[in-house]
Amino acid sequence: MIEVPKMSFNHIYLLHQLLAISAFHLAYLQPHMSKKYSVQATQHQSIAVNGVRQVLPDITSENCHPLFAASSLFFLGALAAGRPVPTAGISCGPHLEDLIDVFLLVKGVGNVLLYSEAELRGGPFSPLFVNVPAGESTLVLDRVISQINNYLLRVLKIPKPDPAREVLEAEVSAFDTCVKRAIAYASTPEYRIIASWPISMTDKFIALLRQRHHAALALLSYYCVIMHATETGYWFTDGWSCRIMQDISQGIVAPWDQDTTWALGWIMGSPSQPST
Repeated sequence: MIEVPKMSFNHIYLLHQLLAISAFHLAYLQPHMSKKYSVQATQHQSIAVNGVRQVLPDITSENCHPLFAASSLFFLGALAAGRPVPTAGISCGPHLEDLIDVFLLVKGVGNVLLYSEAELRGGPFSPLFVNVPAGESTLVLDRVISQINNYLLRVLKIPKPDPAREVLEAEVSAFDTCVKRAIAYASTPEYRIIASWPISMTDKFIALLRQRHHAALALLSYYCVIMHATETGYWFTDGWSCRIMQDISQGIVAPWDQDTTWALGWIMGSPSQPST
């Protein structure tokens, strides 16, 4: 979109984020120069993040548009920054904590939307807010929806008054809605899901992920399956899903190992069909 480069000349944080994405892409395209470009990209992105943080407390009808653009690009940049290096070992990441950091960074988009949705809908990014019926599902999304129903049954078996149960019920409902809305309205539903679910993700659910709560990790495994589906079309997601699944599936016990085993099997190319 030509509007973003035009805006960047009046909003330095957006310019730095565009330069960060460009440098990360060069690092991907030229592995022998990866270290050099990655350092430059990280520097630009750090300046961009600091710039946005300074402006966020005072969102206006004028600056909400560049703030939305920069915040949206943070998702790409954060994934690009943590993308696995093919020659490195599994221990080099990314790990669950890296993905959580991505989620927290992306939630800044939600803050802009919360205060400026009307202005954004009427501005240069208005096409992004128009729900054009697509109605095209994919095999992976059909399977995820089916498996999510089994997951919810396991959540409902968590004895009350376990406080995690309420958090998980709400989050799986939000995730299911996110998937179905993407199928209904997005031309690339898998990407819409991985970019939009973190925006609405609750702080309580993120806390469960940090605690490595097994049921929370089980739900996250379905996100990884969908992320895996984007990896052939989006260079910045390449390699994330397998590394995260290898991390979160370690030590998972029944009944949540059914979810992570299915997800890891799908990602590795041999999906299984766990029972409920």
